[in-house]
Amino acid sequence: MGDQSSVSTELVTLAGGGVLVFDTSFDQGCLAWVKPSGALQATSFDSSTRASEGLVETLEDWMTPSDVESLKAIVLGLGPGSFTGVRVAAATAKGIAAASSGLRVYGLSSLEWLARSTSHCEDFAVVIDARQDEVYVRISAHGCDQIMTIDECVEALEAAGVERVVSNWSHETAQQRLGHRGETSALYLDVEAGLKLATDCIRNESELEPHEITPAYMKSTPAERNL
Repeated sequence: MGDQSSVSTELVTLAGGGVLVFDTSFDQGCLAWVKPSGALQATSFDSSTRASEGLVETLEDWMTPSDVESLKAIVLGLGPGSFTGVRVAAATAKGIAAASSGLRVYGLSSLEWLARSTSHCEDFAVVIDARQDEVYVRISAHGCDQIMTIDECVEALEAAGVERVVSNWSHETAQQRLGHRGETSALYLDVEAGLKLATDCIRNESELEPHEITPAYMKSTPAERNL
């Protein structure tokens, strides 16, 4: 993509200091720490079974007390995605915010981060298994997060002329369950795409109050489904 250093510099200028950007909504977690100097540390880690350890332990390894004092903003993926993963991200952000003074927190769509990481294709959709014959969907032409049944998703993909599906399903599974005959790409959170999205969040002043740091589950609870 473009020059990460210029994106990092713009981000810390807007935030007025260091910025953390992270997402643990999917099997691959992503964490970026942009220091006040604009220097960037970034990594991906397995968040399928140890999202908390991957995120918190990395932060402990990376950040000194002076780094924490220089932290001015957190931008986190709120989902939709893994029930455990999105809770870990939200809880971590709340914990850091509670221990810091004047720290601003912003939330972004995890599906939009995935979508921005797939900019090389014009007509595509992000399709994430939400279990119980449902999927989280973001179609590039629509630009919004939705939850659909498998059948609804098949119809929506056909209507939008989707050429590529970005999914946690294999190509064979996407073919079988969605009838998709185009390309299938694995989930990938591009660091620069995340930084640009974080910049947009701060520029748009979409700051969250503590009670608003809530995962975007989108799925109905069992009780709601029974009703």
